[in-house]
Amino acid sequence: MKHFGWAETKLIPEVLFFQEGPGVRKWQFRESGVKLLNGRNINDNALDLSTTSVYLSEDEANGKYSHFLAEEGDFVIACSGITIEKFDKKSAFVKKEHLPLCMNTSTMRFKSLNENVLDIRFFNYYIRSNAFLSQLQRLITGSAQLNFGPSHVKKIAIPLPPLEEQKLIAGILDEADRVRKKTQALIDKYDELAQSLFLDMFGDPVTNPKGWKLRTVDECCLVTDYVANGSFASLKANVRYNYDKDFAVLVRTTDNTKGWNGNYVYVPESSFHFLSKSELSKGDLIIANVGDPGKCFLCPDLGQPMTLGPNSILVRSLVEKLNQPYLYHLFASSSGQRMIDRICSATAQKKFNKTSFRALEIPVPDAKTLDKFGQVIETHERQIGYEKNQLNKTEALFNALLQKAFKGELT
Repeated sequence: MKHFGWAETKLIPEVLFFQEGPGVRKWQFRESGVKLLNGRNINDNALDLSTTSVYLSEDEANGKYSHFLAEEGDFVIACSGITIEKFDKKSAFVKKEHLPLCMNTSTMRFKSLNENVLDIRFFNYYIRSNAFLSQLQRLITGSAQLNFGPSHVKKIAIPLPPLEEQKLIAGILDEADRVRKKTQALIDKYDELAQSLFLDMFGDPVTNPKGWKLRTVDECCLVTDYVANGSFASLKANVRYNYDKDFAVLVRTTDNTKGWNGNYVYVPESSFHFLSKSELSKGDLIIANVGDPGKCFLCPDLGQPMTLGPNSILVRSLVEKLNQPYLYHLFASSSGQRMIDRICSATAQKKFNKTSFRALEIPVPDAKTLDKFGQVIETHERQIGYEKNQLNKTEALFNALLQKAFKGELT
C-alpha cells in the first residue's frame, strides 16, 4: 500500500508499542509518592507536572502498576476530553527529570518497536498533521470531544519513508518549531516585564502597600456575562452559515489563555439582538469564570460584530483613567489570581459568579499614575504586537511545512 506517492504505510501496532494508562480510582490518590500523569499536565507539547497534585503510593506504583511506569523518551498524549483543534498541543516527550511517573487514565504512551524502522520524532509530528487527524476524525465521528483509545489507534495508518528521510523531515520541523518557540518565549518575557512594571508602579493589589483608595469592582466597572440563548447550543465552532453578515459568539474562553485564538461560532444577524448586551469591542477585558477561572485577555480589533460566549465575563472600566490595561494586569497578576481564587466555589467544576466578582475590592490609583502606566504599556504593547505578528508568521511556516511533510512534498 502506497502513501502520498512516496512511502508504504503500516498500521500503528506494526511499528509502535502503545499503552493507555490504567483507571486509578480516587480512593487510591495520595499526597506524595509517584506522580500520576494527567491530561492537564500535557500542554504546548511539554510536560508540566506542577499543574496537578495527584500521586500513587510507591508500593502500588512499583508493584501493581509497575508496567505503567513511564520511561525517559516515551512519547505521551492526552486522549480524552480535548478537541481536534487542540490535539496538536496535547503531546510531549517524557524527560529524565519527570521520573518517576505513572501513566493514568486518559493518557497514552508510545515508543518505536524498532528505531531502525521508525524515528519516534517523525511520529511526534505525524500526529499533528491533517493526514493523521483526518483518520482520527473518521473514527470518532459524532463526538464533540476526543475520547479515543487502543481500539482506535489500532486502525490508524502511518507512512514510512526511509529512516534517513524520516530524520530529515523531523530535523526540518524541529528547527521550525524551535524558531516558533523562541518567539513565544520572547512574548512571555514581555508579559513578565509588564507584570513587573505593574507591581513597581502600583504594588501588590492584595496588600496595597501604597495605600491606594479601595473600591468594589461594581463601583468602578461594568460587568456583563453571557446572555444565554438555547438556539446557539447546536452551532459548531468556526462553521459559517452563509448569512448576509458574519455575527459571531466567542466560545471556549479558557482556550484563550495566551491571547485571542479565533475560536467562535457564527450566528445569523436576526439572532444577534439576544446577545447585544455583551457585544465586544477592542480592549475589552474578558475573564473566564468556569473551568479555569481567572484566565483573562484583552480583546483585539475583531473586524466583525462579536459577542461574549458562555463561561466568561466582560469587564469594562467606568472610571476615568482606570484603563483596561490596568484592569488586565491587575487580575492577571498572581495576586489578582489569588483574589479570584478566593471567590471560587468548591464544587467539582471550579467557578465563580458575577455577584461575587462585583463585590471584590480593588485599588484605584490616582489619575496621574494610571495615565503614566497607560503610556508606558502602550509602547510595550506595540512591541508585543510586533512579536505576535512574527509568531503568526512562524506558526504559519511551521504548519505549512508540517502538512507538506506528510504529502511527500518536503524532501
